[in-house]
Amino acid sequence: MQTKNIVLVVGVLALLGASALLFTGEKKDTTTGDAPMAPVDSAMPVMGGNAPEMMVDENPDAPAVDEYTMTAYYDEKGKWFSLKEIAAKKGDTIRLSITNTKGMHNFTLDEYGIKKELPLNEVVVVEFVADKAGEFVYYCAMPGHKAGGQWGTLRVVE
Repeated sequence: MQTKNIVLVVGVLALLGASALLFTGEKKDTTTGDAPMAPVDSAMPVMGGNAPEMMVDENPDAPAVDEYTMTAYYDEKGKWFSLKEIAAKKGDTIRLSITNTKGMHNFTLDEYGIKKELPLNEVVVVEFVADKAGEFVYYCAMPGHKAGGQWGTLRVVE
């Protein structure tokens, strides 16, 4: 009777474990056999090198270089930058690699005096020091693009 109960408990625990993997949305990398990967949430802002999980404590007093990659494009719903939010600490260097994949676009950030044209299918690197704290809107200054949705927010904290 005791062995039967142990087998039953082990079976229930195995089912619970398998169910947990199915319902958490985790996927196992079948190419390498590595541990489960967390699901990607495209609505979450992409953090640069200053995100806590990415910080390396080699020189904690040195400003970080926050690297981002985004695309500029349009579709039937509007004009867009693929990255809607950028976050950094004051004093960090921001390095954006921007590729225009469809249409005519530019990258404008008034408070930092930046306006860069984005030629089609070319990577344009925009680099600057985030020396002002606050929230700043970056956008495409082509007529109607900002109003059509092509903008995002740079958040710089002290």
